[in-house]
Parts: sequence; C-alpha cells; structure tokens
Amino acid sequence: MKRKELSILSKFSGNKAVNYAMYAKIKDGFLTVTNLNSSAAVPINHKGNGFVEFDLLKKVLAKNDIESIIFKDGFCELQCSKKVFKFEEGKDINFPCNHVGEIFENSVSLNVTSDLLSFKKFTLKDPLRPYFSGLYWSKNFVATNAQFMIWGNAPTIHKDVLLHEDFFNIPEGNYTVSFSKKNVKFEGEINFVLPLLNERFPNYEAVIPYENDKKITFSKKDMLELLENSLIVNNKISSIDSFGNIEAIDIDSGSEFKGKLSTFNSVGEIKISFNPNLMKIILATCGENITIDLSTPNRGMIIDSNKLLMPVLI
Repeated sequence: MKRKELSILSKFSGNKAVNYAMYAKIKDGFLTVTNLNSSAAVPINHKGNGFVEFDLLKKVLAKNDIESIIFKDGFCELQCSKKVFKFEEGKDINFPCNHVGEIFENSVSLNVTSDLLSFKKFTLKDPLRPYFSGLYWSKNFVATNAQFMIWGNAPTIHKDVLLHEDFFNIPEGNYTVSFSKKNVKFEGEINFVLPLLNERFPNYEAVIPYENDKKITFSKKDMLELLENSLIVNNKISSIDSFGNIEAIDIDSGSEFKGKLSTFNSVGEIKISFNPNLMKIILATCGENITIDLSTPNRGMIIDSNKLLMPVLI
C-alpha cells in the first residue's frame, strides 16, 4: 500500500457520523474504507482479518509505504520497510460496505480523464436538487447546475444512470465499470463503489440551441483580462456585442466598465449578457482560441461545441 494512495482513501473515509466510517476493514486481500455513501478498496498483503482506526493508518502512511498488515492477539501490526507499528485492533465494528450478494453486471471500459473529472466545476451541491451534484451518464456525460452545462462522449451503457458526486474523487485511470440496481463499481488499481442517484435528470438537450446563425471567436487570455476588470463594476452581469465590446454596468451606482477584445471575429449581429464568473469557469476548461455559437439573446451560448452558458436577461 503506497503513500500516494492516502489522499485518495481520505476522500472516502472519516465520516464521524458513525463509528465504522472511522475504521478501515482488512479482508480478502483488500483494505476498504467508506464515507457512508461510497467506498474505496486498495489491494493489501495481510494475515488475518480485522479493523484498524483510519486516523492511525493515515499517520503511518504519511511517512511510509505499508508492505503488509498482520492481525494477532487483538492487535494490528503495520509492517513497513524496517519498521513495525502495532496498534490495538478495532473491536465490534459493524462495517456494512461489503456488497455481499450484490450482482454487478453490464460491464464497460471507461478511461477517467482529467477532462472528465473537471465536469465537477459545472455541478451544484443542492439538497433540494441532488441531480445537480452528480454526473449524468447517458449517450453523453453531462454535468449542469441549470446556469451552465458541459457534455462529452460517453461509452454506451445499458441504461441512463446518475452517478453520485463521489465520482469526482476517483483518480484518473482505466476502469472496468459494472452496475447493480443501486450501485456502480469501478475496478482499477483501486476499486470504488458509488451509489446511483435515484433522481430524474433534467432534459438537458431541450435547452441546447442547435440552429445557431451567429458566431464569436476570440482569445481566452484577452477575454479573461477584460472579465477581471468588468467584475470590479458588476460581478453578476457583463455583455458582449458584434464588435467585441465588453461592458459591465452597475445600475444602482451608475458605475460602468467598457473594454474591447483585441483579437475578435463575429458573424451576425450580436448583443448578449452573461454571468462573468460562470464564463471564467467555462474558459478555464477551454483552449486558447474560443468559439461561441448562438442564436438569440434569450437562448444559451454554445462555447467550444460542448459547453452551454445561459444568458442573463435584463
């Protein structure tokens, strides 16, 4: 078990709401932790089965790789290179995260990339609308918070599913993904089991404008510089027109900002308002040369073909 795996396991453990989430379970060749919602399991050499307090495990892993774990006489020994740590074994831990008897099927291969993990920036943690916190897996991967959205190609699966937000804590890598009625399993160098959200995802395709007769192209660096200045005047609304002018006006105070993109091309007459902070988030996921396709001021802007920013109507 490597030190580099500590940061990953920490995201799937340590929930103080229940006792068992404060422990790691060692059984059947794996060390498993859970945060109540999801679990992570890393291969480990061990003799005997048992539990060890995760905070103690963290302290050891912070400075050492663990070569094996031995349970003996009520104690747990963490065997490291030329070092041995001995702790009292966890007792009476009702660790539920074993998925015994749960059938996972309909396997597909998935390469989890940094680009896919960046979809998290487009989500929203809202207890009343939990579908905005996860990743929708349909014919595309989709993430949205109703104000902006991103989508990308996804492997074909047996039915549409909504992945729990813990998906965004999974490290990059190649996985075999399989599904049960309530959960999804990711098998790779580390294995993860996440719940499927029993929520209806919004009809995301209904808000995507497909017939766009206007286009804007510009430099990301140029736009970001102007947005930073527009935020000084108004942090909620900026606008762009056919000539590359960026404006921000504070109606209450009368303050205003005007700037012009130095590298800019457009097709069609354009004047649209948007949230500059959301635009910054989107641009952070794009390359240097940006293309925006749009139709009318009350429809969303398509940015670099797979991102949508809804307009601010004023």
